[in-house]
Amino acid sequence: GGASLGTRRRMPKKGKEKEEEEIKAEDKLQAVVLAQAFELERAWAPLSADLPPALFPLANVPLIDYTMELLVSAGVKEIFVFCGGGEHGARIKQYIRTSQWAKLLRSKNVHTFDGDKSVGDCLRECEKLEQINSKADMVIVTGPLVSNHDVQATLARHKETKKKDKATIMTLALKRLGRWHRTRSAADATTWGIDKDTKELLIYDPAADARKLMKIEMDLLKQSRSLTLATDLIDTRVYVCTAQLLIEFQSNFDFHTMEQLIADLLLNAELYGHKMFVDEIADT
Repeated sequence: GGASLGTRRRMPKKGKEKEEEEIKAEDKLQAVVLAQAFELERAWAPLSADLPPALFPLANVPLIDYTMELLVSAGVKEIFVFCGGGEHGARIKQYIRTSQWAKLLRSKNVHTFDGDKSVGDCLRECEKLEQINSKADMVIVTGPLVSNHDVQATLARHKETKKKDKATIMTLALKRLGRWHRTRSAADATTWGIDKDTKELLIYDPAADARKLMKIEMDLLKQSRSLTLATDLIDTRVYVCTAQLLIEFQSNFDFHTMEQLIADLLLNAELYGHKMFVDEIADT
């Protein structure tokens, strides 16, 4: 009666092994994709009546594939996709579940949900998920996206900034385009105020360019001696953030869009104690 060689007792993990596993879990990069286009769905009508924008073909490839490829190439290992409700949402879910990404990342690392009300509602639902790593940074993409943006570079900038300033909650990827660039909406009249040295976002005014008038608090000018205003930047809708961002959405049900959150974080900066920074991307 000796013990069978085929059955071995699993030894409890030593402290160092357990610690290394926890570090590995913290380094697992997660992303949240809002595949439903929300306001863009209306903009793309009547095309979006029969087909959700996420499945619009570009060179015979659905838009959502470009978004997933962007994230996977950046090292994302787990993706949470909010597809929307109804028939459109069901079609996006079905496509993702049978896509190459579900096979590449394994189906257990690609999650699909409804979330058909607003960006804010999706991110509030996301905050409740047990799978979300509250200790790690994450990437959020709002809407289907086609881009060759180096997300890894934005992530590295975010981590570097966070080491210098613990108040960092988010890094926005903004692309520099001319006012009348063909890919820019004619309705976009946003003015961004950025500290040239630190790249901290200090002003976000979505209508200042249209008004041709902007009020800047004197305290802000004292705070930043290198404040620069720009109207030739567009929001790429790629955000690298801490999990604290989801908590802010959960704490305020008035936030329905990412833009509302950005505006309120700046307006009540002292109350929140958070800072946002910018990664400027050149037009390629």
